[in-house]
Amino acid sequence: MHNLPAAALCLLLAAGAGGETVWFDASAAPGGDGTESAPWNDALRVSELSSGDEAVFKDGTYHLYEAMTLLASNCVLRSESGNPAGCVLQAHATDNNNAGRYHVLDVCGESNLLCGVTLAGGTCGHGNSSDFDGAAFDAYGRYNALSNCVVRDCFGRGNYQGIGAAVSGPRDGNSGNSLYAFAYDCVVSNCTANNGSVALNRVAVYRTRIRNCVQNNASGSVCAPTRMEDCIVEDCTTAGGCIVQLAPGAWINRCIVRNNAATSPSRGILQASTYQQARAYNCLVYGNEAKYAMASNGGTIYVYNGTFADNVCEATTDKGTETHLHNSVVWGNRTAAGGVTENAFSSETIAYQSVYKVDFNCIEGGEALAGPGNIAVDPKLSGRFVPEPDSPCIDAGDPATASAYPELGALDVAGNPRFFSLGSAHLQRADMGAVEWQGPVATVLLFR
Repeated sequence: MHNLPAAALCLLLAAGAGGETVWFDASAAPGGDGTESAPWNDALRVSELSSGDEAVFKDGTYHLYEAMTLLASNCVLRSESGNPAGCVLQAHATDNNNAGRYHVLDVCGESNLLCGVTLAGGTCGHGNSSDFDGAAFDAYGRYNALSNCVVRDCFGRGNYQGIGAAVSGPRDGNSGNSLYAFAYDCVVSNCTANNGSVALNRVAVYRTRIRNCVQNNASGSVCAPTRMEDCIVEDCTTAGGCIVQLAPGAWINRCIVRNNAATSPSRGILQASTYQQARAYNCLVYGNEAKYAMASNGGTIYVYNGTFADNVCEATTDKGTETHLHNSVVWGNRTAAGGVTENAFSSETIAYQSVYKVDFNCIEGGEALAGPGNIAVDPKLSGRFVPEPDSPCIDAGDPATASAYPELGALDVAGNPRFFSLGSAHLQRADMGAVEWQGPVATVLLFR
């Protein structure tokens, strides 16, 4: 299901709902019966939907002074136009301290879909431990989803660990093996949180852009997905936390993480949860600032075909992180003082770690690295991180990549074939790095 375009997903689920269709119009007169000719004007009446119903919102701004609550299951809530800019669910606080709970939408049922709307202005974390997160979309039930939505201008104000200002999944879904909440083709922007993960928490995310979000506490992150695919995280900041916090067992694939800053005292750009494992495939990480490129606290991070370039970091990884780096490029990263970022696979680091594996990589300053296939020469990448025709990274990945790492998939970060060669000898041999060379005249569809 997660590969369906947003519009197709909405229409498919709406067609299969089997209930009544209820209409909303913010400009309608009071007293409507929910039909298309006499729609409801109060969005809070979504609480009256029955399981299987479809709610259609005409374009307009729906002003909310308390949270919408969806109790039913198997419902579709969608804008008539399919344009998030035209249909806005706008939460308002009733005092200057944002007291009380003013989420935009709480979803208590299961298997519901919200699509084609903007969720704006929600707040969470108001001094009680039951209001952890989900200022815009708080999914209590399982298998609820957002599609083709914009989430913006939300605020997580409390001091409880796990508070997220925007989108959150069920409390029992904090694992890469527990995919209980989903976001497809969305934008999350201009959100702020005082703790936890500002953009999203316990959510599997596809084809979504997270940008201009601010996290204000050292124990937090910009986002904490259970899964992330074909996404961009850009222009966000965290005051001492990390950029992408990978939930236990989580993985990300074909993602771009760029131009973010984790200010001191910070952790990693990509970070595995404490004592947990996480994986990153085909990811392009550039232009960020953090203490480490990869980190955890006693956990393990596996990186396959990543490119880490032009970041400002003290070291590639911290000494407490068990690191597995395969088919990757680590080049052009600098310390704040302008020196080459320590590759952090030194004898001291390796002695500290219980296990490590670093093979078939191009790592600046890695001349003395053990492990097969490692090189320490200029990768010759273009300004868009595409290998030049004479790049030493072409067909230089692990020859066993296709069979040994099937999770890598058939596509690189740009959506092009992962295994490409002009010759016949290396057709199933991957390049090093996130972007696969496609030939001297190929068009590389990069930066979605």
